[in-house]
Amino acid sequence: MSYRFEIEVGKSKRFPVGGKYCDGDIIVTAVGGSVVPDEPVAPEYSEGLLIEWDDWACAYSVNGRGSCTDSVVRIPEIYDDGVNGEAFVTEFGRVETGWEYFYPFYQDELLEEIYLPRGMASPFNSFSLQECPNLKKVYGVQNISSIELRNLPSLEYVEFVQYSEMALEIGGAIGSGNGVVYDFTKCTSVPYFDSYGFGSEFGTDPVILVPAELYDEWKSATNWTLYADYIVVNGQENDSVFIDDFIEGNITEISSNAVVVRDYCFYESNLVRVDLPNATSTGYYSFSGCTALSSIVLPNVLNLADRTFYNCTGLTSITLPKAETIGQYAFYGCTKLASITLPKVTSILQNAFTKCTSCLVYDFSDCEAVPTLGSTTAFNNINANAKIKVPSSLYDEWIVATNWATYAKYIVAV
Repeated sequence: MSYRFEIEVGKSKRFPVGGKYCDGDIIVTAVGGSVVPDEPVAPEYSEGLLIEWDDWACAYSVNGRGSCTDSVVRIPEIYDDGVNGEAFVTEFGRVETGWEYFYPFYQDELLEEIYLPRGMASPFNSFSLQECPNLKKVYGVQNISSIELRNLPSLEYVEFVQYSEMALEIGGAIGSGNGVVYDFTKCTSVPYFDSYGFGSEFGTDPVILVPAELYDEWKSATNWTLYADYIVVNGQENDSVFIDDFIEGNITEISSNAVVVRDYCFYESNLVRVDLPNATSTGYYSFSGCTALSSIVLPNVLNLADRTFYNCTGLTSITLPKAETIGQYAFYGCTKLASITLPKVTSILQNAFTKCTSCLVYDFSDCEAVPTLGSTTAFNNINANAKIKVPSSLYDEWIVATNWATYAKYIVAV
């Protein structure tokens, strides 16, 4: 038996059980044997979206925001309106109002990120995501054609996915902006590309990330040759190093010069120790369910994503000297966490520390201002003997601040 180690520098290595793979600053150690983890459970979807039954498609269509005000929108894969029963959500629709059509998310100023479900094989009509001034990231695109992602001045990243039972197809003129990253690393074959032949379908100076094993084929494939100079192996796109979905087997330790840890990267792995001294951000569910994880070094992380350490039941302590944002459910269910120090934090979202039942010290004593607390649920199930340490100069302001007042009896001045 062997393990496969991949990291976004275009390399895939196999090494034996109990062996170690080293490459510069990247060190991985594997012991024992285990089955590859199942795919993580899909995250919750946004509530309040206008989702309606389409008789013609026998499926559901997203026809508008409804009451949803999320900047990060997650479309459900399966929906049930209580009348038509459970069915896939397969498309963005449009609503006719008099002589005009209303397209969901067209010119939407709130939208910053959107996650598309597996069932949306052909999700776009021509205007559904156009002219959204703040849209930065689009995840889960399977098929796309025509001018679907035009006029998005803030667009940074588009993820394409390819499921085994369906081929991914790319149409012409999908591009938007300058230097957008188009991530095809989840593809198992080169997508069909129906180019208009202008060489501008992906905007100017795009970064087209592809799997290492498909690199040569991709560059020479029909119409993709127009973008041969922009096609790069995942991880060679700039001087940064990323860690992304590379675990297969029982990896117990890793140290790396990576600066970004992406979504689900270490999901339910057997990690015991992690040393990432250069990482500045973590991904959604990136260490979730790592129940053996007890030691982690993240001295430069600025943003802790939602559910980063969700149900890391072995984690006992962690210091994040530069962390500014703690995402929702970031430490949910870390039942052995005894203390945490956050000297630079400015924002804590809902349920960030829910079920941290052993945590006795939340140290904010070096904060220069009262952090925003996004919800009264941030410290749900707080230990009765816990202390929330704050600077004495901010104590009076802290105990009456929005949502912090709920935890006033735990707040102590130091």
